[in-house]
Amino acid sequence: LNTHLKALPQMNSKLLALVTAVVAAAGGGSKSSVQNDPRWEEVRSVLDEWPKNACDNSTCWMNNFAVSVGNTEGRVFEHQVGRLISFKTPLLVASGSKFPATLAILGTVEDGYVDLDEPVSTYLEFWTKNGSDPRSRVTLRSLLSFTSGFYDSGVAGSQPCMTKASYDFVKCAQQIYEHAPFAFEPRTVFDYNSYHLQLAGAVACVASNMTIAQLIDENLVKRLSLNLARYFPKNNPMLAASLIINGDDYERILRK
Repeated sequence: LNTHLKALPQMNSKLLALVTAVVAAAGGGSKSSVQNDPRWEEVRSVLDEWPKNACDNSTCWMNNFAVSVGNTEGRVFEHQVGRLISFKTPLLVASGSKFPATLAILGTVEDGYVDLDEPVSTYLEFWTKNGSDPRSRVTLRSLLSFTSGFYDSGVAGSQPCMTKASYDFVKCAQQIYEHAPFAFEPRTVFDYNSYHLQLAGAVACVASNMTIAQLIDENLVKRLSLNLARYFPKNNPMLAASLIINGDDYERILRK
């Protein structure tokens, strides 16, 4: 690693410590008292120095970004570095897609369509009810906690249908169920892969009688009053990785 890159962990620790100190010191103070804390200037200084410490030879990784900090009263700090990315810039947020997708799925629990601890076979007719098969004990809770028993030896987990824009979302979930590796008793092993949310999304869609596009629109975009957020492709999105959203909308999600 370049010596500049080696400095990033120390900068990150300093930044986190500064932000934590300001917010903690404010306690139950007003939004304006937090905003006016002079230590934010030091935070701005650290952020402005970040780009020059995020370069490896001739490649710089973070020249443009925007940072906000908020509490229960709203945004108390914001700072933009560079001109290309603001809080209104739509970005693909990769694994930042998981939390909003989970909220959309949990909307069907809130509305009474799905029970977190009911076997998935209650909702998906292709799912086994055979007690000798541990998949029969998979629930929405185990899917959303990434402890369903499905795993992948790679980084993310993928089946061919997951990359086909026109493929039916629920039918793709069936392909995952039939072909993705399964090795663990549900609720015993955490495995970070994309299968869990695809299967959970299928449960939510079938139980609520909505397409995945309708589910995202009703339970996420409309329910949280988002302006730009969208998963792609619309009819067969990878819920764990395909959200396009801007900073303003993501902040709305976190505040709700």
